Amino acid sequence: MLRLLFISGVRKHVLNTPRNYCRCITPALTHVYESEPINSSLYPSGFILVHEERHCPNACVSLTFDAGSRYELAKENGVTHFFEHLCFKGTKKRSKSKIENEVNEIGGKFKCYTTREMIGFSAECLYENIPQALDLLTDCIFNNSLSNTEIEIQKCTIYQEMLQHDTDPLSVLFDYIHTAAFQGTPLSQSVMGPSHNLYNFNSSSIAMYIEKMFVPPRMIFSCVGPMKQEQACNLANTYLNRNVPDPTIPRRYRFTAGDIRYRDDSMHVAHIALTLEAPPFPHADYWPMLLAAMAIGGWDRSQPSGLNHSCTLAQAGGAGIFNSYEAFYLAYRDAGLWGVHFVSPRMEVDSAVSLMQGELMKLCTIITDSELIKTKQQLKWKILKENESIESACLNHAKWVFYTKFAPTIKEKFASIDKLVADDVRRVCYEYVYSKCPVVTAIGATEALLPNSRLTGGMYWLRF
Repeated sequence: MLRLLFISGVRKHVLNTPRNYCRCITPALTHVYESEPINSSLYPSGFILVHEERHCPNACVSLTFDAGSRYELAKENGVTHFFEHLCFKGTKKRSKSKIENEVNEIGGKFKCYTTREMIGFSAECLYENIPQALDLLTDCIFNNSLSNTEIEIQKCTIYQEMLQHDTDPLSVLFDYIHTAAFQGTPLSQSVMGPSHNLYNFNSSSIAMYIEKMFVPPRMIFSCVGPMKQEQACNLANTYLNRNVPDPTIPRRYRFTAGDIRYRDDSMHVAHIALTLEAPPFPHADYWPMLLAAMAIGGWDRSQPSGLNHSCTLAQAGGAGIFNSYEAFYLAYRDAGLWGVHFVSPRMEVDSAVSLMQGELMKLCTIITDSELIKTKQQLKWKILKENESIESACLNHAKWVFYTKFAPTIKEKFASIDKLVADDVRRVCYEYVYSKCPVVTAIGATEALLPNSRLTGGMYWLRF
């Protein structure tokens, strides 16, 4: 009897005690919502300074240029990516070994990346060493030695990278997507370019491209760390204030619902992508389309599946129809690609395509607000991951300013997501997906993949 009374008293105490759920998350969200604003300013020479103050010992600076394979002529396709490999191989004032020693002395981490529309260089180190890091970074970019010896070495390195790229079906598939969707325009060109261009590059052709494209009006200077706005401005005035005119380079864009298939019966699976034209990055429909892609999500065979799974596609994956699938949204300055790519066994290709198109039609017609609750949380988690480190935040701020001339805070991004409802997702999917002809690209065992005319028939529902 006493035992029962004790248990009853404990139960009443537990039920009547107020609870703080997810107590460990509160400090993280408080930090996010109380973060400093992201400032951006345009300098007279044309470049944009983006600054976010964070209370941490490290700092990161990055230089992002409006350059990439989209702005390259056919004969110079791949030169931007080539310079990425050359960047830290020596300058007119510093040898390669001296650069390596200086990086080690300041404990820095230097990185660069290239896409179809931009190339970015970043340097991360302790806050007090940022001036030395920026001096080294600008010297490597604007005063590169372009050594003939290093050029020949990097030709061999990039050629091996090309061979490795060609063995990855997913990388080749996305090259096919751009080739089919933007055929006849520079946006169809790959980042690395063709191999015959690689062996034609020399110091003079690379120097001409740098002089044309790496100018202040096409540059974004991003800073994240404990530095104040005034300190960031002083760094910009010291190292980046050059008066160089902006070359007028037209952007040509045209979407075509093309079809590229590479049949290889030695492969036991088919890598397939269904892609549609989507709004560009600055468009008002960017967030709804991003949420729609997150609603489909991704799955592979390393994850749980089965009949009790909440996702129909994951249930099909457990039955052997899919090996993996993932939705994607590639947003550019004035164009966009939205779709899904999936891997399916050769005998299940038709079923996989039918199930995937059914999911797309559900997004256009019957998705509900309750289904978007988890999707919004996943999208917020992705945004937090993008801004977790100062390096990723620095590059992400530059990307936003590059496309929209404005870098929103995490709080503002979360507010944009919270405003979305199922009607927004249905509206944008009905506009960009429903009854639209997709770009079809496939690699591998594709003999069971229906022709494009039949696939287009699966992009609408007959409803009565």
